[in-house]
Amino acid sequence: PDLTIRMRSGTVQTAEQMLLETWAEPVDTGTWRLEPARAREAVERGQSADDFAAFLQRCDSQPLPQTLEGFLKSSVSDGRALRNCGEAVLFECRDARTAAMICAQSDLQDLCHLCGETRLAVPAAQVQKFRKIVRALGLGVA
Repeated sequence: PDLTIRMRSGTVQTAEQMLLETWAEPVDTGTWRLEPARAREAVERGQSADDFAAFLQRCDSQPLPQTLEGFLKSSVSDGRALRNCGEAVLFECRDARTAAMICAQSDLQDLCHLCGETRLAVPAAQVQKFRKIVRALGLGVA
């Protein structure tokens, strides 16, 4: 329940040691404490919390404590809180009115996103299309 994993007997195999240290900080010989930052990073790298929980369950006949289940659930949620949507180009508009006008154009609404008052983010793959439409509005893109 205190998010400490203790080995009661036997030895830890190298692969098991690596798995434990992916999610937990070594505290002492045969003892690890689950570490939120390590767990989030494990999730970011694609490690499965379900696989880790299954490993722990195979090592002990008792049900996993609710605190551990909550920790893993929170780690998965936090580890996936943001995702990379690809590269974008950031354009600075001369003023907020210009930025709002560009974003209001029906053919640009899916191509650009307002970032603050005067900046527009455009997916890198859409920059040429964005430039063409903006130029058709009578605006230059430096």
